[in-house]
Amino acid sequence: MTRMRLAAHPISYLVGVKPEWGTGTISVTIKRIEKVDKALQNLVSHPKTSARKLSSAVGMIISIVPVMGSLTRIMTHHCQKLIACSPSWDSLFDLDRYCILELEFWQSNLKTVNCRSFTPKPAATKTFFSDASQLAIASATHSGDGKLIAHRMFAELERAESPTFRELAAIKFTLEAFEPALQHSKVKWFTDSQAAAKIIQVGSMTFNLHQMAFAVFSICLKARIELDIQWIPRSLNEKANYLSNMID
Repeated sequence: MTRMRLAAHPISYLVGVKPEWGTGTISVTIKRIEKVDKALQNLVSHPKTSARKLSSAVGMIISIVPVMGSLTRIMTHHCQKLIACSPSWDSLFDLDRYCILELEFWQSNLKTVNCRSFTPKPAATKTFFSDASQLAIASATHSGDGKLIAHRMFAELERAESPTFRELAAIKFTLEAFEPALQHSKVKWFTDSQAAAKIIQVGSMTFNLHQMAFAVFSICLKARIELDIQWIPRSLNEKANYLSNMID
């Protein structure tokens, strides 16, 4: 009888994750990175593809969630939508510019964001409360650096958007306004919109809302902001709610 002998591969080889015990971080192995990058290059250089090929690349990206976190879902959401809309696994279709944008994002940032700490994280250094009314955006914070307030009126076209869009716009506007002060910070963010909080975490199948989540995450990535967003009842968001109803 022939016995099967299993090689004792390191865990990092089996799951494509490499721990760095000295720094307390994990990263995706070079072999896995190269495999994902090759799949992305093939798709971007040949934008007529099939759901099977696109699904394979998206699956590779999502498989590195232990290191990349919710970024893998947010930055593949439109690709997933395209896969779901395909009539069959092997029928060919053209990648639209939004799907290509997601793929190019991973080409550009796969190595840049390839690091995540597995040590206990410090408490948030800044706390924001944001809200959006029919007319305006507002946010407020109290931190060691003092009080920060952001406020602006909505343009006419923005007023016609959904409440969720306006809540996401409040988050995006505040991050843009205070990006220099928030760099390399862990930010705790409170919103009274359950939908907005969820979309920032996982994206949305509604494209303009997904675009807004994409913009928020891009700002955070550029400024190395770690955003921890949480829903709270409107009764606990009184200051931002009051400010959002102010008219310039």
